[in-house]
Amino acid sequence: MPLLLLLAWTFLETLLLLRLGRGLGGGWLLLYLLASAAAGVLVMRRHGLAAMQQVRAALSRGELPAIAMMEGLLGFAAGLLLILPGLLSDGLALLLLALRRRLARQIDRRMAAARPDLRRPVVIEGEYRETTRPPPALPPER
Repeated sequence: MPLLLLLAWTFLETLLLLRLGRGLGGGWLLLYLLASAAAGVLVMRRHGLAAMQQVRAALSRGELPAIAMMEGLLGFAAGLLLILPGLLSDGLALLLLALRRRLARQIDRRMAAARPDLRRPVVIEGEYRETTRPPPALPPER
């Protein structure tokens, strides 16, 4: 199923790029693709540096930088989608950039619900029995 979705996505991207190229011309399409890739590199760079600064600041305050890391990861993913040629991936990247804070907070809430409470010690009760076994015998020498 994921392979089928990937093939359908690639087909749609190619079809849209061909139609855009037919309408605008090959030179303008190439310029659009280069500008989109350059914007993707800039987005990845900007969000990567901002995420590193936010993580560093959160760690210096003694907090877990989960939201800052998630925002940086989503910004990186948006930049990667901008680098990929295609209109659908560019639209998804812009949507991801617009919603990255909200998505990061939502993901953090879901992860926090599954995260154990570290303020209380975790006690695992059980029984055990010690057994002593003799060491394995060496094979006879020839």
